[in-house]
Parts: sequence; structure tokens; C-alpha cells
Amino acid sequence: MTGGLNKPEEVYSRFRTFPGSNLIQMPLLLSGKDEEGNQVDVPRIPLSTAQFAKFRMERGGDWLAYKEVSDLIAYDRSIEVLMFK
Repeated sequence: MTGGLNKPEEVYSRFRTFPGSNLIQMPLLLSGKDEEGNQVDVPRIPLSTAQFAKFRMERGGDWLAYKEVSDLIAYDRSIEVLMFK
């Protein structure tokens, strides 16, 4: 993304992927600033597992593709129901 978000009328996508290393991409996701400190995106909060699952169920998507989320899924093998926080 070049030029940054300089105009108030510029529209940003609510959801955006941040491909690459978490170490490099997480500061951009959280602050919206590149390595030089330029504002190139809006600050965002990572999706939780529940939000991510809901997003995929509503919009479809490749369930077999590897994706990362900001929290952990833990399964209790003694019950049959999957619960999201």
C-alpha cells in the first residue's frame, strides 16, 4: 500500500490478510504503520477464533488452507460439542 491513508474519504477494507512472518506483520496490523512510521493502514485488532470461524461460515472459504488466529482452540474430548469463546 503506497501513499498511506491521507484523506478522510479513503475507504479501507474491514478485513485484510497480513501474509508473512508474524514478527513483521503484527506491528503493522496493530498500529497501521510501516517500518518507517508512515500511516499506511488503520490500526486493527486480530480476529479471535470464534470471529474467524463465523467469518468463514458466512462468506465461505477454503477450510483446508492454513490460517492463524490470535487465540487458542482447546478441545475437550469428553464432550461432542465444539464451543467458541
